[in-house]
Amino acid sequence: MGNLSERDIEEMFQSLHSPKGPKIAPVKYQPLQAPESPRKSSRDIQFLSDVMLSVDVELGSTQLTVREILELTEDTVLTLDCLAGDPVKIDLNGVPFGKGEIVVINDYFGIRVTELANDESKEGKQKDREA
Repeated sequence: MGNLSERDIEEMFQSLHSPKGPKIAPVKYQPLQAPESPRKSSRDIQFLSDVMLSVDVELGSTQLTVREILELTEDTVLTLDCLAGDPVKIDLNGVPFGKGEIVVINDYFGIRVTELANDESKEGKQKDREA
């Protein structure tokens, strides 16, 4: 549908007040066609290279009662549900990315990636977040 002329607009407003009411007709769309150029590879994501992502590493977890939380002091040691040397979970923006092991680099902790998550676990976690 192109631009409406003043006459078209005037006729449209007059039809609203006519005894028959406005003229209603179904909209006609052109059929959709597949794009002619081949789709770019999913690996062609260079334009995203500067996007910042949140990397979270979960060492372990534990459950405490409210009483135990209230009794925590600065020197309290919490026992986690993992053993020393167990792989840690790595998430990117809350989506499973893989597993790794903790390393020490010049007095800083780091993570060596030892396993990448498969696509099915990434998709499942994303669906859980959207629900």
